[in-house]
Amino acid sequence: MTELEILLNRRWILKSGEKELYYKLRDSLGELRKFTTEKLGCQIIDNSLLIKMEKIPVIPEDFMGIQTFSSKEEYAYLCILLMFLEDRDADSQFILSQLTEYISANLPGDISDWTLYANRRRLIRVLRYAVDQGLVEITDGNEDMFMDNEAGEVLYGNTGASRYFMRNFSKDILEYTKPEDFQESEWFQVDEDRGFARRHRVYKRLLFAPACTGKMVQMRILNI
Repeated sequence: MTELEILLNRRWILKSGEKELYYKLRDSLGELRKFTTEKLGCQIIDNSLLIKMEKIPVIPEDFMGIQTFSSKEEYAYLCILLMFLEDRDADSQFILSQLTEYISANLPGDISDWTLYANRRRLIRVLRYAVDQGLVEITDGNEDMFMDNEAGEVLYGNTGASRYFMRNFSKDILEYTKPEDFQESEWFQVDEDRGFARRHRVYKRLLFAPACTGKMVQMRILNI
């Protein structure tokens, strides 16, 4: 698999987990950036923690969601988790009850009633996803303890990667008034049917969305 394919197929490459691959990609960043900038209009983020290509689709598709989530509440928990981690230093630790108290303060109501098994199960699903993505790591304890009882505790460590999980927006999202604004935000004040904007849209559609001939086209593009 080429370096470009790795960036296309992965959310990011964390230095802490795949140091050899991380340095391999860093050695190729010059050539990779040239292609992703000119053809896709995609930014590559690289720092001491990770390497990531921002993959913003032209048209959102169902398969682009988080497949392990099955409810809107889980997405809400994930957003609150990212807010919670944003105020914490990398390598800092926290216990699960600190997170649940933070969620209760920011999402009052039934969604933060931890006596409900459904809420505890959803939150644990989000935290397991966060662990799998490298946002946090379990330092001590077992998530099943909280699943079984609201008083169960788990000690987590913040990796610092959460600050790069969400995309960067060109405008203040508080000014958005409808869901479509998020989709269009990359192209505000740009003629999408001309010049580089049209080229970016075509390449993104070929590479980010499946099609009957997508595999053949993708292979040809990756060899450019």
